[in-house]
Amino acid sequence: MHRSIKKTQKANKKVTKKSLDDLSLTPIKLHNLPSHSKGLYYKRKVEKVTKEVKKKISKSLDYDIEISEDEKEDERNFIKKAEDFDRLVGLLKEKLMSVGRSQKVQILTLVP
Repeated sequence: MHRSIKKTQKANKKVTKKSLDDLSLTPIKLHNLPSHSKGLYYKRKVEKVTKEVKKKISKSLDYDIEISEDEKEDERNFIKKAEDFDRLVGLLKEKLMSVGRSQKVQILTLVP
């Protein structure tokens, strides 16, 4: 790796550490973290940062983030889709119990 790349990485880590500290979050810890776990670690860290930034912005605007209508609507849509999915899976299970092998194969090839 070139020196300039390492230097840039080091500078990025320093800025990131400072930003996380400003948000009262723990710094990035890669020591003993297997490479296959980095994706999940990244995702969790980004979720925490997003949550903290939302909290800070809502406090600075004196806006209650918990009552956001868009978020409530998104949650209702998510719940409805989950209920529809559960109902569909239940109907498929019932149908599979009452049909022959060839029809089961036909049905299951349509299911993702």
